[in-house]
Amino acid sequence: LDEFLSFWNTLNNMGGDDDDTRTDAEMMRMMLDADQDGNITLSEMLVMVEENQSDASKMTTFYTNLFNNEDVDGNEMLDFGEFSVFHERLDELMGDDCYDVMAGDAILSDGTFEDQEGNETELMAGDTAPSDGEFCEWGEMDTDVILLMLDTNGDDQLSLAEILVDMTSGDETADELMMLGFVFEYYDDNGDELLDHNEFGLFWTHMQSGEEYIPTNAQILSMYDTDGDGNLSLSEVLAAVSNGNESADELMMFGWIFESHDWDMSGSLDANEFFWFMDSMQSGEEYTPTPVQMMDLFDTDGDGSVSLAETIAFLNAGAENQDETLSEIEEEYLGVLFGFMDADSNGLLNASEFPEFYYALDSEEDQGDMGDDDGQGQGQGNETDMVCYDMVNHVILQNIDNSSECEAAGFMWTENINSGDGEGQDNDSNSEEQGINFDSMDVWFEQWNDQTMQLVLVELGVVDSPEEIERLSMMADGMYGNNDSVLDESEVNMLMSLYAMSLNVDDIAKGLTLDGQNGTAVDFWVEIDGLLEGDDVVFVRIGTVIEFPVTNTYDNSTSHAFVVTNTDVEDDGGAGEDFTEDEICETTVRVHNSESWDISSVVTTGDELVFTYEETNDMWFAEDDNCDASGMVTFNLVKVEDSAMPEEEEEDWTWEDEEMNLLPICDWFYTVTLANGTMMSEQGVEEASGEDRIITLVDDAAYEIGIYCWDPEGGNMTVTLSSPLGNSTNTSMGYAWSWMSFALPAGTGGNFSIDISWTDGYHAESGTLTVVATGDGSTGDISDVEVDSEGIPGFTAVFGIVALLGAAMLSGRRD
Repeated sequence: LDEFLSFWNTLNNMGGDDDDTRTDAEMMRMMLDADQDGNITLSEMLVMVEENQSDASKMTTFYTNLFNNEDVDGNEMLDFGEFSVFHERLDELMGDDCYDVMAGDAILSDGTFEDQEGNETELMAGDTAPSDGEFCEWGEMDTDVILLMLDTNGDDQLSLAEILVDMTSGDETADELMMLGFVFEYYDDNGDELLDHNEFGLFWTHMQSGEEYIPTNAQILSMYDTDGDGNLSLSEVLAAVSNGNESADELMMFGWIFESHDWDMSGSLDANEFFWFMDSMQSGEEYTPTPVQMMDLFDTDGDGSVSLAETIAFLNAGAENQDETLSEIEEEYLGVLFGFMDADSNGLLNASEFPEFYYALDSEEDQGDMGDDDGQGQGQGNETDMVCYDMVNHVILQNIDNSSECEAAGFMWTENINSGDGEGQDNDSNSEEQGINFDSMDVWFEQWNDQTMQLVLVELGVVDSPEEIERLSMMADGMYGNNDSVLDESEVNMLMSLYAMSLNVDDIAKGLTLDGQNGTAVDFWVEIDGLLEGDDVVFVRIGTVIEFPVTNTYDNSTSHAFVVTNTDVEDDGGAGEDFTEDEICETTVRVHNSESWDISSVVTTGDELVFTYEETNDMWFAEDDNCDASGMVTFNLVKVEDSAMPEEEEEDWTWEDEEMNLLPICDWFYTVTLANGTMMSEQGVEEASGEDRIITLVDDAAYEIGIYCWDPEGGNMTVTLSSPLGNSTNTSMGYAWSWMSFALPAGTGGNFSIDISWTDGYHAESGTLTVVATGDGSTGDISDVEVDSEGIPGFTAVFGIVALLGAAMLSGRRD
């Protein structure tokens, strides 16, 4: 009886409010301790697992792992202290959030309700408590519980195999299993191929979220890495992306893209390189081969270099039809560009020369036809080109065109210092940037056959500044030569190529028509005279040949109309953006008659240009001080009387071979002041053409006699007078004059000769002017008079006027 009363008393005291946790653990321990030894064995513990429950195996694993974790002394039993910790941990993992409710209370979440009699009912959120009792909310199972359930080897971590046992049904595809492995690998932070509690928690959360997993670069690579070396060879890549139906060109393109992303040139792609390879393949953008890759295509003979012939052949081979093959002018431009990039001048581009040639060629093709830059290409506005730069090899990687790919590859995304404002401008702008003003143009034309007529435009730039000539020499020698401070022919040729590549040959033909037909540029050239020779004046000529179709044969034609139309002006009618009010824009246009056709008249509209015929060079010329003037000029051509169509020149002849330096135009002048003070100061003698002439002078008067020469091209003119009375020489740019002054007393007779000569450095002429005095000789002979080297005011004034009026005044006097 005493023992029973003690048992009953103990039983009534269990579950008291003062120590719920401890007594719950005691009650559970008493329930499990089948042999009443005060300790709990694993077998006693596992009686809690019902054999017929669906997760019996998992629960057995769970209790086993939890038991072993808390069996601190490893004696395969839990004593009171160990069991208390076990029970506390079990409650943390499996316990629900329970609280008392009263009848009618709103239930806020799903869970289990237990009334005061111990009856349990499942309630959903939105229900109400049927009576007073306890409600326990259902919560998400803790990931630690799941780990303990799946950890079959009891190492407190999960392998992929342990996870696959639980998370697969056996019906998964190989790709699904591989993806599950990728997710496992991703969350295996320390790479030990096991997930600890933290790693598994993140893994489980992702799997339950339903979000699609994106494999890492390395994981994607491993899908195709058949030899398992951690890299992909070209054959492995082709096996992955090829469908077996690709053409040879497509397979070559695959190889090029592979090669362009093999940044370490190892012959295989690592994970990062492969990622950008796939990004390029899937972008849908057309791949641009590298210069090295293109060189292999150009180099048809496989000698490791590219010739101009190979280049032309390759470009023509890519044309879809004969009309799209390179024109003569395109081939010529290509030759200029080729020569400019051929640094060693051996007629071949090697591996270091070809990339620069290819970049320049590719740039021209992007902007339009070769040699044509209509201003819509690079260099517009203030935009800056950005490029991917290899800082180790010091090269621009043209195949990478965005910062993310560039920086991911370990290169630098930076500004292209070789680009910027200035490209895409017209010839004049380029020329001005080089310090040369092209302020005159000569126009020639000729008909060589019954199908076409050729028009030749030659822009002329005159450089007379020693500083500018020195700058051109330094540019040719230092930038495009061997920088030995000695200018040679090849260096000047390179400088000419530089100017040639700035030409807009197609743009030059705009606004020009013959009988209403547009022309086509067929040839161009650049010529620099005087730089190599070390002259004081350097001439730069830029020539373009434009070919126009003609409808009738030469024999059946009588006239043509050549029309120049200029609409390139500012909307506000101003002088244009290139010239300010303080700047002077002067352009001289000279149009020359040909062997077969003469200009019968010139008709201008809009801003008037006055064309005047000049006999010495058989040309019409006009000066324009408004370079942005609009309007139209029509040159009416008539066939030269009794002429025949000129025979075509030899096959290798070009307009460049023609001598285009114009003849200087010279005139004699004299002034006379009579004894009564009357002065006649505009008496002109006929044109000084180099022939011998005679002039008769009255006595009792003072005279100045001189010669004035004008070089149409603005070069250096030298004029010399030699006579028994003295000598006079003058050298000047564009215009030069020389004279002598003397007085003839009344009665002076006799005669003397003045030898004359002049030259512009290209043409030279000479002659003699015989001066005859009409006096009776009573006061002496003309050869004895004294010469006044200072001249007289009237004569000096005359030449001041001539210098200002220039060619216009001269032509007026001749008329």
